[in-house]
Amino acid sequence: PQFQIDYIRVQSVMAVPMRFRNKVMGVLVVVNRVDERSFIQNDQNLLQALADQASVSIYYARFSAALDEKRRLDYDLGIAHRIQQALLPKEIPVVSGAEFAAFTLPAQEIGGDYYDFVQIDDTHVGIAIADVSGKGVAGALVMALCRSALRIKAQGCLSPSAVLRSMHKILSADLSEDMFITMLYMILDTANLELRVARAGHLSPIVNPGAGQAMPWLVDSSGIAIGIADADAFAAALEERTVMLAPGDTVVIYTDGV
Repeated sequence: PQFQIDYIRVQSVMAVPMRFRNKVMGVLVVVNRVDERSFIQNDQNLLQALADQASVSIYYARFSAALDEKRRLDYDLGIAHRIQQALLPKEIPVVSGAEFAAFTLPAQEIGGDYYDFVQIDDTHVGIAIADVSGKGVAGALVMALCRSALRIKAQGCLSPSAVLRSMHKILSADLSEDMFITMLYMILDTANLELRVARAGHLSPIVNPGAGQAMPWLVDSSGIAIGIADADAFAAALEERTVMLAPGDTVVIYTDGV
């Protein structure tokens, strides 16, 4: 660079690389010897020695800062993990005529998979499973919203498709353009083993008949994920199916993490 002011005018320049383990971290540059002479080889050797020492200090300073940041993130993620686990059911419902079991293992510290049980009345139990697109903190936050919406809308409602339509109205406005939720919601009548199923783009339940019966089969129904389409298109695509179960039948629901 050229400057007109004498005390910042560049007469001579010397630059050396700042290296650590053969990786260039930057460049150390000096201009204008105080005696106004040109730089010589000894000057370059001295500057390179200074640059090598500075590179070691800078590398370990960056490493220490990155380590501190990782510790902070790990701490925050640990808290988020505990909060997310607290949002999942603490106890599996115990009802007459049916037995429930559930399991989840996040791919990362926190994730977007969610399941829940809702005791609607003495003979009806709501069973939900959902998968939020993406993982990490964003997926966990949307999962918390999904749980709140389900707990509100499932009470007193015996139609799973109606619950999903209500949840779409609540959640779709808060989802960013690159996020969506697939969800399966079922309501089991434990008195007569009637199972009502609605799918918002989620994977179909598998029914495994009791011993000596037919092969396992899918409860297939139409539906699109929450957050992809507007309310009218979502409602038009949603289909509710009713399945009559028999003693010994097993119903399996899952996310694509399987």
